[in-house]
Amino acid sequence: MRRVIHPGSVRRSSVLTVIIFATNLIVVATSNIALAVCPPNNSLYVSEYKAKDVQYYSPPGSLTEHPFVGMGVITGPTGMAYDSTSSTLYLSNTTKPSTNYILAIDSCGNISKFSSDPLLGYPHGLRFDSSGNLFVATAGAMPNGMSVVEFLAGSSTPTVYANNSDAGVSFLAPVDVAVDHAGHVWVSDTKADLVYEFSSAHNLLRTISSTGAFGLAISNSGTTLFVSNQKANSLSVPPPAFYVEKYDVVTGADLGPFIDDSNRAVAIRNPLGILFDSMGNLFVANSAYDEIEVFSSSGVYKKSVATMPGGTPHFLLIH
Repeated sequence: MRRVIHPGSVRRSSVLTVIIFATNLIVVATSNIALAVCPPNNSLYVSEYKAKDVQYYSPPGSLTEHPFVGMGVITGPTGMAYDSTSSTLYLSNTTKPSTNYILAIDSCGNISKFSSDPLLGYPHGLRFDSSGNLFVATAGAMPNGMSVVEFLAGSSTPTVYANNSDAGVSFLAPVDVAVDHAGHVWVSDTKADLVYEFSSAHNLLRTISSTGAFGLAISNSGTTLFVSNQKANSLSVPPPAFYVEKYDVVTGADLGPFIDDSNRAVAIRNPLGILFDSMGNLFVANSAYDEIEVFSSSGVYKKSVATMPGGTPHFLLIH
């Protein structure tokens, strides 16, 4: 797909720019390239892991993607979270042990390092709670094993929120985090086919069996947890039981599939990040087909939005 840049939305520079995080040289930007893009409010952001960039669509569901950050600055973008207080987008990056970090990106795409702490072993999903604390699912073993780490509001130093030293926790690959209206923290573990629920006091409340659990989203009403099945493939025989499943937030009960072969309407393979917009539409990163699929609040397929060919969309964010 051809990339389209909004006139007047990009600032250009002829200055050679070098960004260094700790001891790692991250990027050298050559002259006369777009360095800052200022997306309008209410845009959909998509991290494209293999394309090594973040694109945006404005408004969400529009069919034209626009570049936000990339150009060698990021090497493996995954999770995203937005802090409305500081108008900052946080982006996790993971490829090799030397490139695990979280970036802070302002509303015009200007980038600074937030953290490259050793606790960030393959960081994936990010999520803020209502108090401004940032939770990060880390799927790699450095140095504390697979875990969820927490940055308290105003701090760039993480602490371990949950790991395999906690009773009842056996993380294999935690990849996403959600926070419900009660402040409970939900963690998907895609290798273990589990979703964990923790209280606001860090206590494990329950585990839920969920095949291929990857993306997490809480319904706008706060009553239902939605989980994508990254192992799902619409070409499978027999077909997968679900692509996105629903669970009751209070009881943990399985409420059945939200998307399965009866209503998917398009080919889906390895769905990853999911989120709701303000109207209750669910957006699904269809990673193997480089698309974002949009479903109504009742599960009716609405449209497909193409992403960068071969880019592999991972996580989604609207702000």
